[in-house]
Amino acid sequence: MEKTFTCTQNLPLRAQMSEEELLKISEIHLNGFIDGEDFLLLSKMSKMGSLRLLDMGGVTEMAVSELYKLDDGMCSGNHIPFYKNDRIEEVIFPHVDSFDAAMFVSCPNLRKVVIPKTLKSLNKEMLLFCPIIEEIYVPSNLNLDTSHFWRSPFFPSYSFWGSGKRFVSDIDGWPDDVDEDDVKPCFFAYDGVLYHIDGGGELELYRYPAGDERTEFVVPDGVTHICQYAFYQCRHLKKVTIPQSVSSFEENPFGECQALETIAFKQNGIRMFSMEDADYLGGILGLKDLPYIKHIFLYAENPEDVCFDMFDGLKNIGEVTLHVPRSCKKKYEDYGVKWNNGSVTKAYLRFHHIEEFDM
Repeated sequence: MEKTFTCTQNLPLRAQMSEEELLKISEIHLNGFIDGEDFLLLSKMSKMGSLRLLDMGGVTEMAVSELYKLDDGMCSGNHIPFYKNDRIEEVIFPHVDSFDAAMFVSCPNLRKVVIPKTLKSLNKEMLLFCPIIEEIYVPSNLNLDTSHFWRSPFFPSYSFWGSGKRFVSDIDGWPDDVDEDDVKPCFFAYDGVLYHIDGGGELELYRYPAGDERTEFVVPDGVTHICQYAFYQCRHLKKVTIPQSVSSFEENPFGECQALETIAFKQNGIRMFSMEDADYLGGILGLKDLPYIKHIFLYAENPEDVCFDMFDGLKNIGEVTLHVPRSCKKKYEDYGVKWNNGSVTKAYLRFHHIEEFDM
């Protein structure tokens, strides 16, 4: 059943039909006003009823403050509409400038979302772990707290984690020339991948679509920064190549890439958030959650230019072959890492084998 409703604060959706009738609606079109209680009702209409298509394109006003009352932090689901909802298939977002409620987390069958150009701010807990969304449009000036100078493991940039088959944006093509003196922060999509230019002109790979079916990906030359969990839950990637232009990484860029077998780091030196940066956290922030990693290529000729503890999270490091430049094998075999207790470990001997290659 398809229905259209025009709602106001005095006449919300829940007051216009009985819950029993609402549960029979498979396609709903909303205009006017919507609040948090109605969002929760819509979620129930889908999870327990028939709702598959939610069209909020006519909504011009929202009041969703009660949805912030989360008990367990990120993605607890207690007050997140459409949390782990396996029935919703299509969502059209309201034509508003800000959507500050967390919604549509872990929706495995959500295939289509329509995000309007009017949207300037989006909640960071929106559209997480929705891998089969065919296309996610990201307005170029969308605010997602993108400054990596302020991000931390406590306040991660988890927008669109594990979601989408392809990103699109207003900007078409690759920004060949970035003028640091006259640059405005913006998102752009290139070849289906979402990038961000910050206020200082730094070009970041922000998010790789988790549902993309490519098995190999070469990060474009010119990217200088890889964001937190940039490749999170990419199910098909088997090999990723990082160019020399990348000078910094945030924590665990390849989290839960279950198929990833090979990573090639072409930089002369590598620095990544790791145990050395995060002793106070008591956790590994380098590479982890890569159960099938088999090969790591390091182009750095000097092992001291590589932050070794970025590999501490590799549970199968003893099964991984390390590839280093020609004539550098002995340097890596002999290199010792000095730990806080004063002991020295021949760190790279933890790898299964060290082989040389011609660059």
